[in-house]
Amino acid sequence: MAEERKDAKDLVLCLLARFHPIKASEKEVADELHAENGLNQEEVHTALESLRIAGSVEMTTVQLAHLSATEDRYSITDKGREALRAKGMDPAQECITPREIESRLISNYDRIKAEMEQVRQNLERNQKTLETEMTGIRKSMGEHDQFVRTYMVRIVESISMFIGIFAITVVMMVNVLKDLSLIPDKTMLVIFVATLPTLLIITIIPGLWLIRRMILEPRPH
Repeated sequence: MAEERKDAKDLVLCLLARFHPIKASEKEVADELHAENGLNQEEVHTALESLRIAGSVEMTTVQLAHLSATEDRYSITDKGREALRAKGMDPAQECITPREIESRLISNYDRIKAEMEQVRQNLERNQKTLETEMTGIRKSMGEHDQFVRTYMVRIVESISMFIGIFAITVVMMVNVLKDLSLIPDKTMLVIFVATLPTLLIITIIPGLWLIRRMILEPRPH
């Protein structure tokens, strides 16, 4: 197992030497080594991490221009080149061919195109979600505004009805008092004054109940 890890490290160093001075992402390294040597993603990740800790590989975090995200890219260091030379591998001879450059450019273009399409779809989905939420908010605000308007109208109607009932009651009482004042016997006047609170209750409470029943209670749609 140790030998496999060693071979994976050598393969990673050789590939980064071929890429130099271009920095490669872990995915690019894994894709190349999987196609050329059958290495899997985990082996490449372990090799890169070990080489980075040893100082043979340098990791740089770059901001992706087309996404609000970052990506780690790797390049071989002088220590990594010395390690290859010590094993009889000359990094200077590991040059990248024009065909490889073209292949990588096409691969990167396809990857960026796919990522841009994903970004576009995400933006459209987020826009639709936002529009749906805004529609719901506008509907809720409209219902709330209608609710406030309805109850303001009901309150005004209640006040108007109460004033009307009170005014009618007062007028009736004044008329009764005028009639009673014409009677020489003041006994009826005393009785009326004594029963006045009861008369007010009998007159006003049904009016208040009527206001509550017909105006303040919710009306069926």
